Amino acid sequence: MSDKNDQFRHQPDARSDLIELARSLITKGPHKFEKTTRRMRAMFDKTWLFDTTSAHHVWEHPYYPQYYIPTSDIRKSWIIRDTAIDDEESVFLASLHGEMRVSDRVLVFEKGPLAGLTRLEFKSMDAWYEEDQPIYGHPKDPYKRIDILPSSRKITVKVGDLIVAESTLNMFLLETMLRTRYYMPKTAMVGRSRM
Repeated sequence: MSDKNDQFRHQPDARSDLIELARSLITKGPHKFEKTTRRMRAMFDKTWLFDTTSAHHVWEHPYYPQYYIPTSDIRKSWIIRDTAIDDEESVFLASLHGEMRVSDRVLVFEKGPLAGLTRLEFKSMDAWYEEDQPIYGHPKDPYKRIDILPSSRKITVKVGDLIVAESTLNMFLLETMLRTRYYMPKTAMVGRSRM
């Protein structure tokens, strides 16, 4: 191992649990991971850190997933990569620098199955949102629950080129192993299609 990585073997680090997690994910991989269609947002230092529909559920252990966010969707100037954890530079320790707060509970993956994704410590954020619903504690396992989430994402229904319904006051039904179903109020119907 190179000298730059020897510090992780010989010095105690406040982030030793992150280093251990990163090494495990590099060598063994996650238990499971998959992209989610949910709109994910998080606030850090009272500012939106990201807003994405490309997050991934990553099972670091068999019990429940964490959200990993595409690095490209995070505020560029707020995330600072530190030292690589391995010689191949597969994953880096990183930190978030807001206007008033800093968090060093970040992993940035550059290679392997999680390449291009960033792990943000759930508790380090001010708030997390799935669609427009705040979530607490940790993400829930999508294989063990059904969610109906309010969403302000714009949904448009067309027949041919004709728009028959359009709304930003929707409910998304997320069921295990099924596509998301979208429900909108009756008032979403437009023009002559209204009943």
